[in-house]
Amino acid sequence: MRMTKYFSMIERSKPDAWRVEVLPPYLAEIQQLNDPLEEPPYLLAEKPTSLLVFRDDVRISVAMGRIEEEEFNEDWATGFSDKKATLRRADFLFSGSLIYSCSYVSVDGGRCDLPLLSSGKLTVPKRFNRAMQIFHQARETGCSYSNYIVGSRATIVDEEWPV
Repeated sequence: MRMTKYFSMIERSKPDAWRVEVLPPYLAEIQQLNDPLEEPPYLLAEKPTSLLVFRDDVRISVAMGRIEEEEFNEDWATGFSDKKATLRRADFLFSGSLIYSCSYVSVDGGRCDLPLLSSGKLTVPKRFNRAMQIFHQARETGCSYSNYIVGSRATIVDEEWPV
């Protein structure tokens, strides 16, 4: 399957076509934070928090939630009632293999996940925005994705994504 077809299938999908699973701890990536010879070892377990599986083609899935930056402080992301914003990772998988990875931002204390806006211009490619909207609705968070996009002052543009 070509990447263009893969992302077109995501873009045309409906939120109820996705199954959302909370990932178990054994899928964590373990990192040792101190010197390997030091006792005891201080370990950090990082993992995506959820896996979205496309019901129409289970080879397509997206692992979301791995933290890249605990405190993300761009104005567009911190202008909500809860100022906490976190930079996270979305890994797009095909048959379990990573085919694309990108950053997004969890805003308003984790109430909504938004695409990472381009620096300065506050733009987001239409396809990336659509994918994030679908994933937000699939997780049934109870809050309006559209309100958050408007609140971020994002401009949705007709640019190629992914590049």
